Order: sequence, then structure tokens, then C-alpha cells
Amino acid sequence: MCSGLAEKTGALHVGDRILAINSESLEHRPLSDAIRLLQTSGDRVQLKIARNIKPTGMYTYSSMLIIKLVAS
Repeated sequence: MCSGLAEKTGALHVGDRILAINSESLEHRPLSDAIRLLQTSGDRVQLKIARNIKPTGMYTYSSMLIIKLVAS
């Protein structure tokens, strides 16, 4: 199975929630909107992430910049 960039870099983990893409909130928006935002984001993507800290059930919030590299 092919791994995505987020998995390869360890930037995202199973259970993480993407709250915003390039400052656009994903609250109450369908998955198709998130996919479209990622596909049309250009070479830089800013993500706002919520990560569940087990076993407390609390979340930490972070922001990350992912730069897409084009294979030559």
C-alpha cells in the first residue's frame, strides 16, 4: 500500500483531526471540501491539527507547514 506524505514524515498520526487548511476552517464541511482544498493548495499547505493525547482524552493543537516537492 502506498503511503502519503503526512505518514512518511510523521507529521500526522491516526486519530489526528485536521481543523483547517490554509486558514479555511473545515468545521461542518464535507470531506470533499478538504480534499479539494488540499488538491488546489499549490506547493505549500498550512494545516491546523488537533491531536488526541491518550489516555487523558485531551487534545493538543498545532499548526504545521507542509511543502510539496515535485519529483524530477
